[in-house]
Amino acid sequence: MIDASTIPTLESMLDQDGRREKPLAILRLAGVTYVNSSGMGLFIKYSDRYRTAGGEICFTEVSTKVLALFRMMGLLSVLRVFSSEAQAVEALQNTAAKAPPSVGTPADVQSAPSAVSSSLASAPPPAGMSFPYAFACHGCKTLLLFPEPGFYKCPTCGACFLAEPRKELRIFLAERRNPFEAAIAYDARYLDGICAILERIAEGAGLSAGEKEDLSRACRGFLEGLIQRANGSNQLLRVLAASDPGECLIGVRSDVRLRGGEGDPLLDGMRRAADSVQLIDAGAGGSLFKIKKRSAVPPRQAQTPS
Repeated sequence: MIDASTIPTLESMLDQDGRREKPLAILRLAGVTYVNSSGMGLFIKYSDRYRTAGGEICFTEVSTKVLALFRMMGLLSVLRVFSSEAQAVEALQNTAAKAPPSVGTPADVQSAPSAVSSSLASAPPPAGMSFPYAFACHGCKTLLLFPEPGFYKCPTCGACFLAEPRKELRIFLAERRNPFEAAIAYDARYLDGICAILERIAEGAGLSAGEKEDLSRACRGFLEGLIQRANGSNQLLRVLAASDPGECLIGVRSDVRLRGGEGDPLLDGMRRAADSVQLIDAGAGGSLFKIKKRSAVPPRQAQTPS
C-alpha cells in the first residue's frame, strides 16, 4: 500500500537516487494493491525529474487493480510500465545508451538496477552553469550557445531549455510532449493526482513558478467546483492536457452545464489565471472547456556558434 504511511520513505529513496547523473531505476509494485492520489503525484513528479536529468523510472510487477487505476487516470501515457523486469532492464539500458553525458563529465555506466536505490550512472550532477554557456543539444546534437539566463528553443529540433545561474539545465525534449488524457468519476479524491499531472505539464511548457502556481490553483478550484455541481453524477469528467514551448493547453469535458457569461465564479477564477478560456455548450451533453496559458516569457531561439 502506498499512502501517507509509506510515501515519506519512498520519496526519500527516490530523492536520493534522483540526485545522480542520468538516474535510472526500476520500481517494483508487486503486492501493492492501493496507491493514493499523493502516491500517484509522487510517481509523476519523480518520473519527470528523472527524465529531465536524462534518466528514467520504469514500473514493473504492477497489480491488475493498480494498473486499472493508472489506466483510468491516464497515467499510462506518463509512466513507463512493463510486464516484466527483463523488459524494464532493457528499456533502461537503451535509455542509458542514448542519454548524453553532461559537458565535461564522463558517464560511469554500471549494471542495470534491481531496485529503486540502484542507478546506471554514479557521477555527481554538475554544480551549475555560468554564461555565456555552450553545449550540444540533447535532442539533435547541434551546438547551442546561451548568452545569458533564459528559456531557449533549439532551432533545429525544437527542444527547449531553461538555463538559470548556478542551477542544472532543465530540458524539455520535443518528442516527449505527449498529451495527457484521463476520464475520472466526479470524486474529490482524484483531485490531487490530476492537479499533480497538470502541474508537470505546465512545467513542461516552461511556465514560471508563479504562472504554474496560479494555473494550478485555478484548475483545482475549477475541477472542484465541477465535482460539487455534478452532485453525484454517474458520468465521467474528462481532462486532456498538453504542452508546447511557452504554452499549456487544457481541455475539460463535463456533463455540468455552465453559462458562458460573466459572474460565474468557476469561469471567472479560471479566466483570471489563464490567457484564454473558451466554453462550448454541448447541449444535453454538458460543456466543453478549452483553456490556454502562455508563458509571459516565451522561448527564444538559441544561438548556433559559427
